[in-house]
This record gives sequence, structure tokens and C-alpha cells, in this order.
Amino acid sequence: MIFFNLDNQHILTPFPTLIYNKNRLNFIGFREYALDRLLILTNNNYPLTNITNKLNQFVNINTEFGNKHEFVQEFIKAVLIVESFSYI
Repeated sequence: MIFFNLDNQHILTPFPTLIYNKNRLNFIGFREYALDRLLILTNNNYPLTNITNKLNQFVNINTEFGNKHEFVQEFIKAVLIVESFSYI
């Protein structure tokens, strides 16, 4: 199960960037903190940036969602998410 707390996004890295616009939610993409690009998964030397790039493929940047729940449901359904987390 994937856990999202979109009210406290500073725990998850990379984290989803979401902008509220007239009761709609725009997905701007997953972002990393400044030094996250230096993180390497030690199990297989896979860079976190590669996972961020894959996560950003689940929908187009600036895709509009009705609410947080709709965003999370679409994210969970995305096939590439399974692929991205198989490297961890």
C-alpha cells in the first residue's frame, strides 16, 4: 500500500507538487529536495532521480484533478509506479 499525506508532503521524497486552482488540483510534477539527486539506493546503485523521472510519467505535467483523492487514485493505478518501486 502506498501512503500519501498530501497535507504534510515534506516527508515523502520525491514529493508531489500540487497547486490548487478554483477548487481544482493541478499536478506540477514530483520534485526532489536539493541534495536528493545525490541519493543512491545502495541495494543496486540506482539513483533516486531515476525514480523521480519515472514517477513524473504517470500523467502529463499540469494535469488537473478534482481533488486530492482523485490524484491519489490515479497515482495508485499507474503501472509505472510498480516498476519504479521495484528498484527499492
